[in-house]
Amino acid sequence: MDSNFGIIGDQQITDLPQVDNSQQDLAQVEVRGKAKYSRSKEFQELKAHMETRIEFYQKFLPDGRPVATIDQEEAAKHWPHANIIIAELQQVIDMYQSAEGQLQDIGKKNV
Repeated sequence: MDSNFGIIGDQQITDLPQVDNSQQDLAQVEVRGKAKYSRSKEFQELKAHMETRIEFYQKFLPDGRPVATIDQEEAAKHWPHANIIIAELQQVIDMYQSAEGQLQDIGKKNV
């Protein structure tokens, strides 16, 4: 292949430009995005909805039956499923709420 058509100084025409982005820089961008989103109105609405769902699964089984009205053996079969759903929703909330603290920690490390 003839390299006369490349930019002066390129080794080959097909060489792509190299960008030096470390994983740490990419993580900081992600944390900044999560922190910004956690302050948004949309996240507050989503958080309120997830908290409502958590409250629901603390009182009802995933199929909608109230825990108080069924026997303990039946509740014990389905209660782990409700706990999994509660834990997943709480992890999403915690992930975004902790982003602000992570951002402050990153700022302290960079100083």
